[in-house]
Amino acid sequence: QAPTIDFEGNAYVSFVLPDSVKGKQGNLFRIDDLTCESTLLHQEYATHMQSPTLVDDNYVMQIFDSEFVVVGMDGEEFARYTLGSDVASKSAPVIHEGVIYVLQEDGTLNVISDSGLFGYGDAIWPRFRGDNSGLARSG
Repeated sequence: QAPTIDFEGNAYVSFVLPDSVKGKQGNLFRIDDLTCESTLLHQEYATHMQSPTLVDDNYVMQIFDSEFVVVGMDGEEFARYTLGSDVASKSAPVIHEGVIYVLQEDGTLNVISDSGLFGYGDAIWPRFRGDNSGLARSG
């Protein structure tokens, strides 16, 4: 999965690892910009995960199979939504003007408009071309 970087330069990565008890374990980590130390933010049974998405400079949006989870930068769960289909999502969640969109592999589009979240914040990624409108910045 592709990492995402917050406004302080910390990276957020997700991946699925084998687990001897549960079979597969989805993991969301924060990697410190200065020390390269990793902190496990969230973990749960999952066979598929996508790249994490930062939102409002305070939260990380992550999909674990058909569960959409929002956790704080400290790992505390902020919100959880069960997606409309049991199939995996092959793309990271996106947010525009407070509305979150999650597309699943079978074409199910999940639209979450009451999350209390607004946008990407000041993180340098995933803000395409440096801002939320996809416009290039000059010099």
